[in-house]
Amino acid sequence: MDGRRRWSRYGLAFGAAVAVLLVAALLGERHLQRPLLRMFERHLHHPLRLGGRFEAHLLSPHPRLDATDLEIGNPPWSAPGSLGHIARVDIRLAWRFGWWPLEIERVELGGAEWHLRRDAEGRANWTARAEGAGAGPPLIRSLAMPEARVDVQDERRHLTFTGQVSAGDAGGGPAPVLTVEAIGTLNGRPATLHIEGEPLATARRERPYHFTLLERSAPSQLSAQGYFLHPFDFREIEGLFQAKGPTLRDAYYLVGLKLPQTVPFSASGRMSRRNLHFSYADLRVTAGDSDLDGSLEVDSAGGQPHTTGELRSQQLRLVDLGGHHGEAQSLVPDTPLPLRGLRRSELRIRYRAQHVDLGKERLSELSLLVDAHAAALRIEQAHAQLAGGELSGEAQLDAHSAVPAARLELRLQKLQLEQLQPPGRAPFATGTLDGRLQLAGAGPTWRALAEGAHGEATLVIPEGTMRRALAELASAELAGALGVLRHNTQETPIRCAVATLSAQDGVVRTGTLLLDTDATLLSGAGELHLADQTVQLRIRGRPKHPTLALRSEVTVTGPLKHPHFGIEKRAALLQGGAAVALGALLTPLAAGLAFVDPGLTHGADCGALLAEARSEAHDSAAGPVTH
Repeated sequence: MDGRRRWSRYGLAFGAAVAVLLVAALLGERHLQRPLLRMFERHLHHPLRLGGRFEAHLLSPHPRLDATDLEIGNPPWSAPGSLGHIARVDIRLAWRFGWWPLEIERVELGGAEWHLRRDAEGRANWTARAEGAGAGPPLIRSLAMPEARVDVQDERRHLTFTGQVSAGDAGGGPAPVLTVEAIGTLNGRPATLHIEGEPLATARRERPYHFTLLERSAPSQLSAQGYFLHPFDFREIEGLFQAKGPTLRDAYYLVGLKLPQTVPFSASGRMSRRNLHFSYADLRVTAGDSDLDGSLEVDSAGGQPHTTGELRSQQLRLVDLGGHHGEAQSLVPDTPLPLRGLRRSELRIRYRAQHVDLGKERLSELSLLVDAHAAALRIEQAHAQLAGGELSGEAQLDAHSAVPAARLELRLQKLQLEQLQPPGRAPFATGTLDGRLQLAGAGPTWRALAEGAHGEATLVIPEGTMRRALAELASAELAGALGVLRHNTQETPIRCAVATLSAQDGVVRTGTLLLDTDATLLSGAGELHLADQTVQLRIRGRPKHPTLALRSEVTVTGPLKHPHFGIEKRAALLQGGAAVALGALLTPLAAGLAFVDPGLTHGADCGALLAEARSEAHDSAAGPVTH
């Protein structure tokens, strides 16, 4: 059946060729202008307008078509306008024995202008079909297009190019290679492009066509070696690529993808295209001491590109991703959220990293799943090792409305306090840290999200030890406590430490701030203002045994990055025992422990503190005992 269809097509084509030649013989070649233009329009799916002369010399040993002032319009699926204008067209043909007796031997285009457009849905005005690239142009044996003026606007790849392009045979001999040279501005930066392909004279549909590419934009460059499975059929391509530059962000000027700011980078990989399915394998990216490798699959068959894949890092450093930051830079940048890209993104990528350097802290064995669908970005199944414990959580950014909304939840389990303190010195405290954080916010930038955040967080040290002098610092006479702190490493058990925080309209306030040791009970209150990133915190200590001392408060005030620490003191007779109104802290303390882990309310230390607070509250309600 396929053979009969193929021979039927050959017969129709041969009949059409014979008909054209008969018409040329009977009517004369000068009458072929309109039929030929209509035939070309049907084949190209582009309207043609001829403003100058047209000559067809088909009944000749060396047939050719000559035209001047040829205008090529946009196809029906594109916006109205012009694809290009050619001042002079010279097409030389050659007779051959086959189902179509004429083939294109050489094409010369003089004074050409091209206006290439592609919208965000991928519809390009240079293709013969609305759904994308076709089988490519017919094979020709020689080409000359000197100094064509070209401008490109590609909304899908975010590329804009304006410049001059020359394409044609280069070198001597019967089979010169094909070269394409372009110079102009790519996304506002000077750029050059050099492509070298196999000789057109030896190209065949049934075998691959190889080429090399080198693109430069300022100090960044992209090189590739690849081949079309069938010459100039963009639906099937294989190749290798390499890129390098001062920052991945500048790769935008090479490939049209918005990537993060980094230190100097290099990248390589293998690309394969089958129709609207793209595969990127053996990906390898390095930037500073950071690395990334893996594979990606991009399927655009449904109209919306859908990306899946797995990426891995042995080491990822935030300093490599963030470039060079000044001291005055905000902790939360005022950078707009990538809303347009998010609303057009469909992806599901698994990421793993052996080590992630956050500056002073380091994550290990990080794994997470990034999923974007229907204008919502989710980070799920996030797990990592931190300071000998575990960190887990999830985040979501919803961009359905004009003002995007975000949500974040994190859990900390059994972080080792000694690993969270600066190395090279004796730790001030040991033990484990548990915690939970829930935040939500809305805004168009990262800073707006932070400043409008609301939610709660709780940190708990259910057991551990700390330097006795540090515990007594806020309740002892200042000079003596500082002296003890410098020279005394004696420890005291931590019975329980709890900090509950709440955020509203960009202000983080303490609810419960409590640290209980055998000798001292520390409590405090304060605020963190995210708008100007300043902190106000007071910590008060009360000894559990009768003493006459200078009662003091530790204060932390000023910018969060460089706070000022101080001590305010006043004389007071401190009473012994637990006369610190633990009953008043019972409700928020119990709620905070249950928020992190209900089991903490029954633990040996925090549970004992709660029992002591209940007892004190009961005794206060019962009143004094009389005999």
